[in-house]
Amino acid sequence: MDSLVIPDAAAEQRWLERIDLFVRSHLGSYVCGYLGFDLHRSAEPRLAKGSHPAAFLFVPESVDIMEQGILPDLCCRTENPGAKQGLDPAEPPADVSIDARCHERSRAAFVERVRRALGWIGSDSSRRITLAREVTIPRDSDLLRSFVCSVRRPEVTRSFYVNMPWGEIIGHSPELLAVGTPRRFSTFKLCGSALVNSCDEDANVDKVVLRDPKLSHEHALSASVQRRRLLALGLVDSARAEVLSLGRLRHIVTAFTSRPGVGTSIVQCLASVLPCGASPCREGLALLSQLEEVGRGAYYGLIGVIVPDGSFEFCQVIRAYFGDKNRVWSWVGAGITIGSDPDGEFEETCWKLDDCPRIFRRNVRI
Repeated sequence: MDSLVIPDAAAEQRWLERIDLFVRSHLGSYVCGYLGFDLHRSAEPRLAKGSHPAAFLFVPESVDIMEQGILPDLCCRTENPGAKQGLDPAEPPADVSIDARCHERSRAAFVERVRRALGWIGSDSSRRITLAREVTIPRDSDLLRSFVCSVRRPEVTRSFYVNMPWGEIIGHSPELLAVGTPRRFSTFKLCGSALVNSCDEDANVDKVVLRDPKLSHEHALSASVQRRRLLALGLVDSARAEVLSLGRLRHIVTAFTSRPGVGTSIVQCLASVLPCGASPCREGLALLSQLEEVGRGAYYGLIGVIVPDGSFEFCQVIRAYFGDKNRVWSWVGAGITIGSDPDGEFEETCWKLDDCPRIFRRNVRI
């Protein structure tokens, strides 16, 4: 299996050229893998380094293609992949109690980081930053269970699983950031999340979410930054912001359609949507290097596939689990803007943790 590993972008300043060369040399083949958040260590080497490499791409030895709708059917049969791992497809999600709020030390630490971020933002309404925290998951968790238990929106979300020599990543991302070709691709920029009562009418909830001053401002900042980055490639059209409903969570999302200039490469397209999570980016990364002691690694980066015809699909690495021979963990984050409430931002990370599909064998309190 041919592969490319970028162990540390801080020591590999020309990582974009290496990735571009790898992709170009395998045009006409499937190329899978991830471009992690740790690639930003090339711009800000003081960022903590994650336990997984900054980027990993590989050419699979074989590819099985299933028609849309096949996987859910398989998950209802005893011969599905989950059953081979000891999972019962008919078994409901484990009866778990995920309560990050009970961990007061985690709360206090995160709230303090939000306060420091608000100090950086000050009265500047154009600044934003996404803070994240790592959550340890029981080692006896079944990562593949999440495929059995997840309920997603196939038109806008993507599920993924990568097993690597140093560990594995599995997730169900609600944010599809690049789907198409270098001549035309779509980006669904998601930012601004709310927890709603499942009994509320969807139309009324959507109006409330879109009119919420904090959420609409947070989304507008993120969407405007994404638009500027896409415009560097060529022409960009955008749709009106809408609300994406996933269970009890609502997310504001703006759809962009990009038509890059002639000669734009696949990797240039991906680089234009690689999340920074801060505005302005360089200043925000410098602040993150002070606030986050644990490196994100692949989290908050991109993961996906390039297919032989030159098209690609990459989503953001969120709502994901990570594992190695020693432990299993997840990440959850929240966008901080002027007017953010520190305790409210911690609560948002708890909602997002609850939104991760259940993989636990037993009750846990995180």
